[in-house]
Amino acid sequence: MNPYLVRLIISSTLFAIGGASARPVQDTAAPSAKSTFIEKWNNAVKKAAEATGTDVKERDFGEPRKIPPGGKPEIILRKDKIVYNGQVLELGKTAAQWDAILPGERRCDRPVNPVACAWDELGIMIVFSDKFPKKIKDVTIYLRLPIVEEDDGVVRMSVTGVPLPPLNPFYPKSTFSGYLELDGYGIDRNSMFWEVLKKTDNKRNIHCGLRDCIVPGGNFGRESLIYFDLDKPVMTGMVNNINITDLTLN
Repeated sequence: MNPYLVRLIISSTLFAIGGASARPVQDTAAPSAKSTFIEKWNNAVKKAAEATGTDVKERDFGEPRKIPPGGKPEIILRKDKIVYNGQVLELGKTAAQWDAILPGERRCDRPVNPVACAWDELGIMIVFSDKFPKKIKDVTIYLRLPIVEEDDGVVRMSVTGVPLPPLNPFYPKSTFSGYLELDGYGIDRNSMFWEVLKKTDNKRNIHCGLRDCIVPGGNFGRESLIYFDLDKPVMTGMVNNINITDLTLN
């Protein structure tokens, strides 16, 4: 299954049930119905992960690699903030507002009412909200580009028998080549998921799925989630990209 589709299904499910949202990374004064739901969900996922062997909190793979800071450009992910070279990029803003911060040209999947846009030289892609088409609902930082399957020549049909247009996957033309950091830990294209898991803030509750690590994820902010696409669905899988999604804009 397409990893982005998996992310969409997971995030939509979390948001739909009781209007639930992710726990904030920062401390809260009192528990709410939303946080209670998330805690129950997180506990259920943790128990299932432990039962199926996908939980690595108890495993020891050694010491994570250290990525020295200093590379440019710089993206820092800390608490619920996305900071590019010292300036905050906010989900829910417009592409024009991100243009004021990100250098280079923005390329979109279509000229009018785009679904997604990318800054090719930065390896950054954004997707717009269905409810609010001008607002950015998620961002993906690519450390590795997807492997595109060759056209098999099969004509795909709709349920009514009408031929569907060929799939044209959209993503940046190059990867992010600067310094990327999450909770004080540097991440590059050779970083493995277990390293990220060991170094990130425990409050994020980053974990694999019930059976494997196809699209592991956790909390990013009060109403946002963070996902990791891996090159293989195991703890030693390398991070292809990192996605941050605002649940309120889905």
